[in-house]
Amino acid sequence: MVAGQAGGRLPSTVQDVETSVQGDAVSIRASLDLTALRSVESLGPVAALLTGRQRITLTGRPRVADKGRGAFEVTEVKVGGVEVPGQARVGE
Repeated sequence: MVAGQAGGRLPSTVQDVETSVQGDAVSIRASLDLTALRSVESLGPVAALLTGRQRITLTGRPRVADKGRGAFEVTEVKVGGVEVPGQARVGE
C-alpha cells in the first residue's frame, strides 16, 4: 500500500515495504540497507554498527499536524525483530 502510493519515490535502500493497521496503530515494515545510515551524524559511534540489510518495523499513530499536513508519531521501533528502547532512539 505505501510503496504503491509513493509512486516509486522510495529510496533504493528501502525494499519490500508492508503495512498493517490494528486499531489506531499503523505498522510499516521494510527491508533497509543500514549502511546508508552510517553518515547520519546524530547517530554518533552507533553508526559504525550499522551494516547490511535488516528488517525494520515502525509502529505508531498518524495524526493531523496542521491544516493539510499529517504526522506519524512513532511508538515502537524494531530492528531485525529486536525492539529499540525509547531512550536509544534518535530525537528522543
